[in-house]
Amino acid sequence: VSSATVRNEMSDLSAAGLLEQPHTSAGRVPSQKGYRVYIDSLMKRTPISGDEKRYIDSLILPSAYDPEKLLDGAASMLANMTKFAAVSTTPESSSAAVKAVQFVQTGRRTAMALLM
Repeated sequence: VSSATVRNEMSDLSAAGLLEQPHTSAGRVPSQKGYRVYIDSLMKRTPISGDEKRYIDSLILPSAYDPEKLLDGAASMLANMTKFAAVSTTPESSSAAVKAVQFVQTGRRTAMALLM
């Protein structure tokens, strides 16, 4: 691949809003939109059953206002549902708040929790 081809591809990605340049002397990095396109291309969303929804709600809803308990519940739920290890950490800042939780299935028996 020639350097001109790489420059043209990078230009197209920037024009599409998938790459951004944080400051003048920085290289290009994926934008939020770029990360979203990448993640969406890796994972296929599938609906969950009613039993799975009730199980998730039973672990998540009681701790919705406590970030540490919320993450512990999410990690526990992911470990139980996927049979894989799950780890959670919380920031040290007392001003941090979880605004939304989204679970994305990454495979037939794997999932990822996105905390915003």
